[in-house]
Amino acid sequence: HAMRQRSEQLLDSLRQRQRLLEHLFDVQRSISRRRPLAQTLDLITTAAQDLLGDEMVGLWVYDARDTSRAKLVSSVGLAAEVAHEGLTVPLADAGATGVAMLTDDIVVQPDAEGTSGVIAALTGGSLCASMAAPVHDSGTVTGALLVGSYRPDRVYGASDVQTLRAFADQVSLRSEEHSLNSSHITI
Repeated sequence: HAMRQRSEQLLDSLRQRQRLLEHLFDVQRSISRRRPLAQTLDLITTAAQDLLGDEMVGLWVYDARDTSRAKLVSSVGLAAEVAHEGLTVPLADAGATGVAMLTDDIVVQPDAEGTSGVIAALTGGSLCASMAAPVHDSGTVTGALLVGSYRPDRVYGASDVQTLRAFADQVSLRSEEHSLNSSHITI
């Protein structure tokens, strides 16, 4: 029975890796075909949501006019009435996103205690756990990719961290080609 369970876990892991590779291939194809930036960023946020299975994903970048603020440039699963193109929030109120941007490191918040009022409003007060990975342009932090779960039992493991990092790296590759902070991003 233990061997069968181990085989099933290995098979699940292989399926997950296959799905990750398929998503990353789609993103690479979008980049190589020079699809519009907003389309590629939306593809990345949607793929991250699909693969990690969380209810919300948001891509935030430094606001070009005020680097003490983060600007939402792509999202999936956020409350439509408050999540709109160009929404900016102070980094101090951006939860895991702000911390990831300031520390240049992946941040995991296993519960809602570190959630700011702004992020709580964006998630309808449902956020239970979140994780953010920094995004770079030429080695400099330019933003963060945030995933969040509304499930109280959600625990982010090492494979989740690797997956989020892979998607953040895809954003970084795309940003090498086109400044994410530019004011002409159309979502």
